[in-house]
Amino acid sequence: MRLLKGRKPWYLVAVILSVLVLCYPASFFLSPETLDRFAWERGPIQLAGAMGFLLAAAGFFLAYLSSASVENVFAGWRTKRHVALGVLAAIMLLCFAEETSWGQHLIGFETPRFLHDLNAQNETNLHNLWIFHQWRPDGNEKGFVGLLINMNRLFSVFWLAYFVVVPLFARDSERMRRVFAGAGIPVSPL
Repeated sequence: MRLLKGRKPWYLVAVILSVLVLCYPASFFLSPETLDRFAWERGPIQLAGAMGFLLAAAGFFLAYLSSASVENVFAGWRTKRHVALGVLAAIMLLCFAEETSWGQHLIGFETPRFLHDLNAQNETNLHNLWIFHQWRPDGNEKGFVGLLINMNRLFSVFWLAYFVVVPLFARDSERMRRVFAGAGIPVSPL
């Protein structure tokens, strides 16, 4: 922690983001075999993503708990705590649970029979159900409409809307800032 002493909290975030940004172009210079060692199911990349979700859940939950000291609004109602932060904590915890197949790979339990055939990877999670998967059970890629409900696409649309579209509207429109504030939607910096 000596490295962070006297520094603002964003310093750690900047370091982590810099490492991630540098890792992406570096991956183009690695062989497919080397990439497979890192990117395999339950491998270091998936575990890092799951831990990121868990850390985000903890951060949002701590922000939710500390929000009791300020005036909060959610959907036009005054609340004791910032409900949207609690919702974001729950979403991040759900993402962590989904990424770890609800602990299936950590604990080692079998996929329930009713999920076994419905899940593309025979795991205990929702994001790999065939309805959300990019591929059909026969191995063919789904068409345009089928790809619209792909879990990766839904995840990307959520993050694009929340971290780009909402901040853009909030930056450019006083009316939208008031709407977001009145609804209790925390607006991230653009």
